[in-house]
Formats: sequence, C-alpha cells, structure tokens
Amino acid sequence: MKKIIIFFLFIKFSLSAQVKGIVIDSQGNPVPYVNIWVENENNGTTSEKNGSFSINLEDKAKMLIFSAVGFEKLKLKASDAEKVILKQAVFELDEVVIKQPTGGQLIEIGTYKKSDIHFYYGCWDKPWTIAKFFSNNDSIGATSFIKKITIMSESYKNNATFKVRLFEVNDDGSPGNDLLGENIIVKVKSGKHNNEVDLTPYKIIFPEKGFFVSIEFLIIENNKYEVKMKGLKGKTYTYQPSIGAVPSETATTWRNLSGTWHKIQTKATNKNPEAYYDKFADLAIKLTLTN
Repeated sequence: MKKIIIFFLFIKFSLSAQVKGIVIDSQGNPVPYVNIWVENENNGTTSEKNGSFSINLEDKAKMLIFSAVGFEKLKLKASDAEKVILKQAVFELDEVVIKQPTGGQLIEIGTYKKSDIHFYYGCWDKPWTIAKFFSNNDSIGATSFIKKITIMSESYKNNATFKVRLFEVNDDGSPGNDLLGENIIVKVKSGKHNNEVDLTPYKIIFPEKGFFVSIEFLIIENNKYEVKMKGLKGKTYTYQPSIGAVPSETATTWRNLSGTWHKIQTKATNKNPEAYYDKFADLAIKLTLTN
C-alpha cells in the first residue's frame, strides 16, 4: 500500500546569514520549544531545550515572532534577538471549566485503526502547527471530562518530540486561545505508534463550543533526520515525526503557517491509496471521555 506524506514543502535558494540567540523568561530561565517565525514569511525554527535557537535570514532587519504557551507573543527585530526575554502571560482560569470527575463510564470519539492509516502530515523543516476540531454534541452527555488524547505518529527517529496544545474556538471557527497554560510534550518511538496523552490531572470539561487538539512540530536537533532526494545536492534534512491522517467526508483540520491559521479544504486526488480518494485528510487523533 502506498504511503503519502504531505510536507507543505516550499524550497527557496538564496544567500542568507545565520541569526543565533537564546530565549529566556524574566527570571533568566531558558524557555524551550518556542515557536519562532520570520514575519510574513514561510521561514521559522524552534528553540532548543536550553532556549538556544538559530535561523537563516537574508536580512537581519526583518522581524521575528516568538510564540510559546504561557508567555505573551513577542515581535522583535532579528538583529536584536541575541537574548530574547519573554513575559509571562496572565492565564484566565475561567476559560476552562474545572470539576471533579467520578469516573467509571467511558466513550471514544474519532476511532480509527492504525493499520488503515497510509497518509501523514509532516513539517519538513518548518515549525508548523496542525489542529483537529472536535465539536460538542448531545452524545457526549455526562461523559464530558477529557480523560486522554490518542495521536497516531510515524517516525524515523526514536524519541522524536512534538508539542500538544489545546485551543478554544474563535467566532470564525479557527483555533483561538490556549485552553491550558502549560506545554504538553510528547516523545514517540521510531516506527508507527499510537501515543496516549493523559489529561486526567487537568480535569477539563469538554467546552460547549468544542475545541481543537493541535500538534506543534519542533525544529530541534533531536528531531533532525537526513533524507536523500533526487535533484538536491548536499545533505537534506526533515524533522520527525509525521502525524497520521484518516479519510473523512468533512474538513476538520487546520494548519498554521507563519502564525496564521488556514483550514485544509482540499480533497485528495490520488487514487492510491484508494480509501483517501476524494476525501479530506483528517488528523488521526481520538479522544477518550469519562464522567
């Protein structure tokens, strides 16, 4: 069975210089896994675990945008980004309804079989974010506590890392503010696996307007993987892992490019694999809810 990986690849050859810096908080602690974009460009990176980052730029006068869970978004000229200080954001607790679950009753939303997945989303070398919308409905009923999220991944590297974020829904249907004020970091094994994220400690009730589960790809050294491609000289790298997708009649997946959300509304035109033809590629994510 043929496997399709969508990288959203844009290749641009140009002379550039490297900008290096470190991201810290107001206490001087490094901030890892910060999403960093060049303003209005498809060019970005991620800060490492120690807060350090590097990015290739043609012009150091361009603006960089720094975005991280729990911190205010910052826009800064690249020439001034040697030391970047992020300010702690004020997290509005009333964005999340918190109650005590009783447990015992479970339902699952978004069921899929790992063996049936032959379509994947990858990031190539950009810190894109992809998100799946889950709507609220009458079938949820009393089982409204979000117990866990299961995410299908494939990786050519062991311990490849990505970030999970939960978003509210904006009035236009796009992902909005964070539901949680902290990072959820997931490490995956090499190969094809389901990854479970336990949300029990957060005691989150399914939001009335629904919510998004998002995957934030990390452009860090640990995720770097060398690939061979015809027509390109020298070494070429992608960043692992890829995230599985299932064929769907409805479009529920969004992607964030250069800091802007766009709904993926293009159906697959390739008949191999046949199951995806004329369908939307919907992220392979499922929820387990409890009462």
